[in-house]
Amino acid sequence: RVELGAFKEGNGGYLHKIKDHQPSGNIPPVTRKPRKQKSGAETLDAVYRAFLYELVLSPEHLAQLKSNKRQMSDAQITRRMYRTLPGTGRAKVCRILSQQFTQSELLSVPGFYISNKGRYGEYLTFAGTEGLLCPFRDKEDRIVGLQIRPDDSSGSKYTWFSCGQNHKEGVGIGGEKGLPAHVSIPFEQRDSRVFVTEGPIKADIASDILGAVVIAVPGIHSWKACRLLETVRDLEANEVVIAYDSEDNEPTRREERKVATALQIAGNTVYLAKWNGEKGKGIDDLLLGGGRPTFDRWEYRSSGDAKRRTERKRVIEIPALAVPKTKDVEPFSIDHI
Repeated sequence: RVELGAFKEGNGGYLHKIKDHQPSGNIPPVTRKPRKQKSGAETLDAVYRAFLYELVLSPEHLAQLKSNKRQMSDAQITRRMYRTLPGTGRAKVCRILSQQFTQSELLSVPGFYISNKGRYGEYLTFAGTEGLLCPFRDKEDRIVGLQIRPDDSSGSKYTWFSCGQNHKEGVGIGGEKGLPAHVSIPFEQRDSRVFVTEGPIKADIASDILGAVVIAVPGIHSWKACRLLETVRDLEANEVVIAYDSEDNEPTRREERKVATALQIAGNTVYLAKWNGEKGKGIDDLLLGGGRPTFDRWEYRSSGDAKRRTERKRVIEIPALAVPKTKDVEPFSIDHI
């Protein structure tokens, strides 16, 4: 066999050459199935609103929103469209939605997928653990995503209403269009600045008290993924206030500095909201307790040196909320540069 062109390999076997065979240099490329993308804002808004219309807010979740910690009024809760994500009756909800939308449309919205665990075969359903549903809206007030605050508090504080690889024909919340940021628009706008914080409920509460647009990033590390700079640009904001939680946490402060620098480089005047953490961890806790933050002007120098500088301030009185609260809140005053 050796004389016929075979040769012995190190493992004791023989490798035989096929006579007159010339391997082709044009090896076909490996093709991957394109990743399915979620629909645009108009379809997301239409489906999510119809979906929320079929759900209710449980007494437990209603009590949480109206508690001393949240102090939300019935008007606020109704306008924000909070709902309870149920553990049962999901197929029934999807059958109702299927009368308004095609299956293809529903499967292009994060959260909906095909289950193969039905008694009579496959059926349309939706993902997510039981909990409080919080809408994410864009600057046009369109609902472009949903986050869940799980009833089981042993895991993450918030999770996305979305599909993973194990959800047949479902789509994820991310993709080429990125994660959504939540743009909370107040009942009555009295402040032209835009605030940035983390968490949708926190943003909704702060927005109504401040009378300002508050953007909630889905996580302090996700400001790039949710395209925060583009959202601020689209809002045509000149002044931006970053109001992350007041805590002695270096990862939080580091992300705060990164966001502030990126926003300043993009052409915005940036301030960091500061307050005593004993008066509340979040900006919502501070405001609901009648407190107010101070605002430090952020400056970034191209040499790589970044610093915070407190500027001269004057106080502007802001009228009390037009929306009744479950607990009266004193008229809020802020320092404005």
